[in-house]
Amino acid sequence: MYKAFFSQDFKKHFEKLVKRDSALRERVLVRINDMMEDPFRNSLELTAAFKGKRRVYVGKAGYRLIYSVCKECGGKKSKNHCSDCDSKGDDAVVFFDILPRSIAYESY
Repeated sequence: MYKAFFSQDFKKHFEKLVKRDSALRERVLVRINDMMEDPFRNSLELTAAFKGKRRVYVGKAGYRLIYSVCKECGGKKSKNHCSDCDSKGDDAVVFFDILPRSIAYESY
């Protein structure tokens, strides 16, 4: 079982989204719960400027969860990895953001 960690951006955007759409809150929480079993299932490894991160689609609303798995990044210190994977351990999943698909890939 993996452990979830959330960035400030993720927390800010998540709270803003769920104020507008309470059903989205449930979909996101269910998706995150499922991901704690296997964060690689149904995800896509991102490339180019997003190398080292993954994304997963969240139901009907077209949102993307942008995240990294510490086991995969191995604590590499670059702009696309969290700075403290070493302290979190290999079983950590760090969620960086949740955004609509139309702007998800512009923010990094």
